[in-house]
Amino acid sequence: MESNDSNVVRWDATQWLEREDATGREGRLERLKWIEKRFPATNGMMGFLGGRLVVILFEEARYCFVYGQYTAAIMAGMAFIEQSFAAQLYMVGNNHLERANLETLLQEVRKREWITQAQFDELESARKNHDALAHFRRPDHPETLDYRSVKQEEWPYEILEQDAKNVLSIIFTGWGPSP
Repeated sequence: MESNDSNVVRWDATQWLEREDATGREGRLERLKWIEKRFPATNGMMGFLGGRLVVILFEEARYCFVYGQYTAAIMAGMAFIEQSFAAQLYMVGNNHLERANLETLLQEVRKREWITQAQFDELESARKNHDALAHFRRPDHPETLDYRSVKQEEWPYEILEQDAKNVLSIIFTGWGPSP
């Protein structure tokens, strides 16, 4: 960090990255090992319905989690889930659901028994947590991060980490019909 003027602070990009790598590596490794334990073994081949965007969302959810960007991991992970269900439903002829929201998609895949009630409940909980991050709620709404933090007596970042773990766990379980 350098300054030519007492009121202006300039960051040196190289120093910033070196400091970030030095202080964040252990946490990244811990989170990567968490994924390694839960990610299903593959032969290097994975198939996704929904095109390249679905693959990008999957990869970004994992990368964001590893780098401790939990809100971004939740957003990308839930977008992956929504896009995946929409593609599966489209593939079997439900063209009217092409632009449906995740709540509607979840109800449809549950109705078709593509997921169990327990999976539906997990997905619905993750959806509500996601929606409270993505869409404004009044400050005292029970789904907001601040409210949950006070109620659960946990730091907001700890709650976000757990929410991100829940989303990734859902993704790694391989729900839904086989294409």
